[in-house]
Amino acid sequence: MNMKGVMCTVILLLAATLLVLPVSGAFNVTGTNPVNGTNTGWVYVDISGNELPEEFSVILTNGPAGTSNITGQYKHFYNTEWISCFFDLNGEKAGARTVVVVNTTDGSEAVLEGIPFLVENLPPTVSSVTPISGINNQDSIDLTVEGSDFLEGATVVLTDGTSTIQGKDPVVTATRINCSVNVSGAAAGKWSVEVTNPDGKTGVLKDGFTILTPAPTVTIINPSGGANDDDLVSCEVEGSGFLSDLSVALVKEGQTAIPASGTTMVSDIKIGCFFNLTNTHVGSWDVVVTNKDGQSGTLAGGFFITYPAAPKPTAVDPATGVNTGIVTITDLSGTGFEEGATVVFTKGLATIAAENVVVNSPANITCTVNLTGAEIGQWNITVTNDDGQSGTLFDEFEVIYPAPEITGISPPSGANNVVVPVVISGAFFRETPEVHLTRDAATISGTNVTYVNAGTLKCDLPLTSAALGNWSLVVMNPDMQSSAAVNFTVENPRPTVSGITPSKGTNNTVVAVTISGAYFLSTPTAPRVNLTMGTDIIPGENVTVMDPRNITCEFNLNGRALGQWNLIVVNPDGKTGGLRNAFRITTPPPVPDFTASPTYGTVPLTVQFTDLSTNYPYIWSWNFGDGSIVTGINQANPVHVYNTPGVYSVTLYALNSDGVGEKITKLSYVTVVETPVAHFTATPMSGPAPLFVQFTDTSDGDPYRWAWKFGDGQISDQKNPYFLYKNPGMYQVELTVYNKAGSDTATKTIEVLVSPPDAEFTANRTAGDSPLTVRFTDISTGSPTSWSWKFGDSGSSDEQNPVYVFSSPGTYGVQLTASNAAGTSTETKNGYIVVGQPIKANFSYTPSNEGQTAPLSVAFSDLSSGNVLKWNWNFGDAHISTERNPIHTYPAPGTYTITLSVLGLTGSDSVTKTITVVAPLIADFIAEPTTGSAPLTIVLSDRSTGDVATREWVIMDNPEEYAKNIVYFSEGQGDQMYTLTEPGLYTVRLTIRDANGKPDSEIKTNYINVLPFL
Repeated sequence: MNMKGVMCTVILLLAATLLVLPVSGAFNVTGTNPVNGTNTGWVYVDISGNELPEEFSVILTNGPAGTSNITGQYKHFYNTEWISCFFDLNGEKAGARTVVVVNTTDGSEAVLEGIPFLVENLPPTVSSVTPISGINNQDSIDLTVEGSDFLEGATVVLTDGTSTIQGKDPVVTATRINCSVNVSGAAAGKWSVEVTNPDGKTGVLKDGFTILTPAPTVTIINPSGGANDDDLVSCEVEGSGFLSDLSVALVKEGQTAIPASGTTMVSDIKIGCFFNLTNTHVGSWDVVVTNKDGQSGTLAGGFFITYPAAPKPTAVDPATGVNTGIVTITDLSGTGFEEGATVVFTKGLATIAAENVVVNSPANITCTVNLTGAEIGQWNITVTNDDGQSGTLFDEFEVIYPAPEITGISPPSGANNVVVPVVISGAFFRETPEVHLTRDAATISGTNVTYVNAGTLKCDLPLTSAALGNWSLVVMNPDMQSSAAVNFTVENPRPTVSGITPSKGTNNTVVAVTISGAYFLSTPTAPRVNLTMGTDIIPGENVTVMDPRNITCEFNLNGRALGQWNLIVVNPDGKTGGLRNAFRITTPPPVPDFTASPTYGTVPLTVQFTDLSTNYPYIWSWNFGDGSIVTGINQANPVHVYNTPGVYSVTLYALNSDGVGEKITKLSYVTVVETPVAHFTATPMSGPAPLFVQFTDTSDGDPYRWAWKFGDGQISDQKNPYFLYKNPGMYQVELTVYNKAGSDTATKTIEVLVSPPDAEFTANRTAGDSPLTVRFTDISTGSPTSWSWKFGDSGSSDEQNPVYVFSSPGTYGVQLTASNAAGTSTETKNGYIVVGQPIKANFSYTPSNEGQTAPLSVAFSDLSSGNVLKWNWNFGDAHISTERNPIHTYPAPGTYTITLSVLGLTGSDSVTKTITVVAPLIADFIAEPTTGSAPLTIVLSDRSTGDVATREWVIMDNPEEYAKNIVYFSEGQGDQMYTLTEPGLYTVRLTIRDANGKPDSEIKTNYINVLPFL
């Protein structure tokens, strides 16, 4: 209820009552209720007074010029103080009228003085305005205001409650007003449209017109893109005309807009915000900035969303395809494949788009590719996702010709001792092919291969020595594709016989022979071998095929006819070969034997030889071993004189009358000697001690025993001995030689001179830390009598075996000069003694990150001095290492004590240092409370781990849409207090940084729930 209106009405009624003056003494009118009515229809009016008549009429009179009285209808008498009636005010002219009550009985009347009854127009109603907005840089906007009850002379103003803008040059009808307004420089926001009629009544269209600032412009966003697995991309948007409480969104036709969160207007030309791109559609998105007045600016296609990674094909199956049709790719494997990806095969400028592309998973694509007529060779395969990212598998798919096909070969067989010309029929043959016969691991390559056409080839097959049986015929095109679909049969050739050994035999024995030739077969049975003369046959026994070229067997020649026999070989397959007059049968040969006397003696030696041969030799041929040979039918028992000493072998060759013979040789049968004459040489005959001498026997008479005396009591029975004279002096050397005829002796003198020394020395140690004591030992030869040592540091000694102390670190050369009466020798050993610094442990370390956060990898560097041989590291976490410069990882935070122990030849040392590994920087926080009625005071408590240097707190509403309320604490506290006055859900973000500026953030969405005040 409008209490102010009620009070005003009461006051007016009281005033009206007080002002009533009666027209006559009979009755008076004191007031009406209401005191006004609109000219749109009937109005009910209560009239109060004193002594009001029961029979009456009520008139509204004295209206505006040109108007008539208005008589009350439907009158009603309640009592002498209260009557009522209805007035039809429809269409009446607005204005004040006098209320007159007439007593219809006596004609008397009473006038209500001082309180006129007002006939009023309806207040105007504003229903719309066109246009509904304007920009505050426009100095003239034509407005059309529509509504009702507009009166001539009505005015139009725009008001925001503080300021007004007057409409100019209004043209008014009852339902429309046309005017213009100047909004240049006006405050942006909602303005009400007010229409005021001349009677002062006003109609208002609240917030009907919006004054806008110029639309913002967007010129750049940085970064200009992101991957759709990033849930918080921080961006800066630049442009102009940005207003506070603006919003930023990424917009793409057909996709749900991506609103920015945490939007902060840095200035009117720069905005900071965040986007959650998780699972968003890839491609170009418009960047739209909308000011609070609804004005927006767009950077078309300014932001590009990609998948997290480009596709990367790594393998294809099959990896080859024939250029005669469509090939199905069953497995194009890799990573990062996305639905809608395309596949293209390329070689140079040639391109073949794959069809039926199906992305089965991010790691597998299947497709088909039509390779008809495609160029032979390696092709690339490129996969392109619908975000434009692509990856290429280079040279992993090969387009090939079809493999050749074989349908026949003529002739289909050949012998393995000839070259067989053949014709091969088939399809897909290409120029310069290869033709092979293959069997197991064996291969026969065709020669003179001729390409006739794609269905015919000619070549020669060299079958010599090829294995028997079926061979596969292989045709290989130049691209290494081949087929093997037809068999070719290799057969045995006819055997050939080229010889027999021996080629003769006596008819009193069984002779073993070897038959030579070719193509002898051993399976399934051995061949048959025969000697034939006319119809007479001597079959071979124990026939054995040694190899295809040799047969062994035996012939029983006992009682067989003398003469030439033919040799026949029949292979198991029935093929025959022979050699005419290959074997001769003869009488038995003599069996030679002899004796001689004497067989030993001195030169000249006469020897009688006596024949002991059997089987009636006819001719004797003697070789006496000294170059003399005698032959003849009367040389059975010759006498021979040996004039030269030596040992001789004697041979007798006895032949029968058929020319068949045998021989016998008696080795070293006759020995002819002479008395020995001793001779020898010595090299050298003279020299310094120690003197090594080579003695060489040069005696005559072929001695068989030697006796050496070297003049110092030593002897030898070798023919050519070596001997070492250690001491100077004159030595008489004697050689005595012996043979069966006697002995002889020869002597020579050896002079061994005094020799100069050869300096040499050793040391008991050559390396160590200072001070280093070294014992030197002289091992010179040549019996030196004096010594001079220089130790490389100005120190010296004339002792034979000195002990010397090296007091300073360094590398020293040592020199020894040894002397005797025969001369001087010097031995210098450069860098012989190495004296190091004492062992002193030290090290440094380098962490893998500046903040030394876990997990922390640390590279340790040994800086120890001295000659260190071993290192032992204890990292303080139960782990050790013996490397010199190890790398160790600390997975957990803590303070660790590192100890390095080093060991050298002369001692050891240790050093200890500590390292602190801090917890990794992980943002976390809690709020207390998280819900309550507005105003709600909360405390945000940092619960992060790691070395936190700074904190940034952000409290914002509606982070998933357009955040309108943002509270930002750039230098936040560990316990941050803030009071939220507006109800709603609030998202809180904490960003922490360590001393190096490394950040981490934690966002809790809709974390604080502020309820309305109840």
